[in-house]
Amino acid sequence: MKSKEQHPLSVLIHKLLSGKISGEEHKVLQDFTDSYKQESAWDTSSGNKKELGEKIRDSLRLRIRKAERKKQAVRYMAAACVVLCMGLFFVWQYKTGGTAQLMVSTTSQIDSLTLADGSKIYLNRNTVFSYPEKFDGNSRTVKLISGGAYFKIARNEQKPFVIVSEDVKTEVLGTTFNIIKSDSTVNVTVSTGKVKVSTPSDSVELLADEQAAMHNRSGKLVKKKVKSQLYSSWMNKDIDYEDITLGELSTLVELRYGLPFHFEDPALKDYKVKVSFLKQDSLESVLSKLHFITNVKLKINKNVITVKSKEIH
Repeated sequence: MKSKEQHPLSVLIHKLLSGKISGEEHKVLQDFTDSYKQESAWDTSSGNKKELGEKIRDSLRLRIRKAERKKQAVRYMAAACVVLCMGLFFVWQYKTGGTAQLMVSTTSQIDSLTLADGSKIYLNRNTVFSYPEKFDGNSRTVKLISGGAYFKIARNEQKPFVIVSEDVKTEVLGTTFNIIKSDSTVNVTVSTGKVKVSTPSDSVELLADEQAAMHNRSGKLVKKKVKSQLYSSWMNKDIDYEDITLGELSTLVELRYGLPFHFEDPALKDYKVKVSFLKQDSLESVLSKLHFITNVKLKINKNVITVKSKEIH
């Protein structure tokens, strides 16, 4: 008997909710929902996020009820689950084990939210985050599905805060720290306080200015000292450093704009600069400033920022 083939969008939604979606697959969903939005009569130019979210959910529920074919219903459910509208932050509610869960997505803008316990979460660009509408039980558990987030956790010694990022679990009582999840890496960087990071096969404790990283889903955690400010500055409105190396700046820029650096000469990482840029500055504008004030040439090539010395004539 021939097995029933799943709709491709249904497969991608399942991967998104389970935290197993790749960057390429996430882009497919993003492109789909962007095009779906353009075909629809949703006005995203005004109104607050909550009101806009309610309008979109009501519209989708009506469309799903009226869908004549199953394929149409799947299309609308896909849009409902992962609507990523023009840099807006969108919330979709679903059920897990009887508990109402909220899933949020960002695209081209940094955004933030406050959880039921008073904890504040800053979401980086292209991030998917899931959390319960209210915290029941003995812990406060949320999920970073993809992207990056900075956490300011409200202290509660009776109910630890737990962030799940695939196989990596981060547990805290109340502190500030940053988590980044890509296709092959999860890293946790602590700004203040103390956190415990664990995988099925390893566990470490981190204090301020320490970072733990798991690469390629190996389960092994690598701990090192870092400048935690570099891993949290991406959420600031303006960036201003009197004395920073290009290597350090590359970390900050990658977190803020999403593109990694490639240094043709590793020695250039130690080149020190004074730099400032504003929240509204584009990546191209930032690179143009660096090109002007330094003796290096920066160029975007295939989603990588290449850094090399300027030729001297």
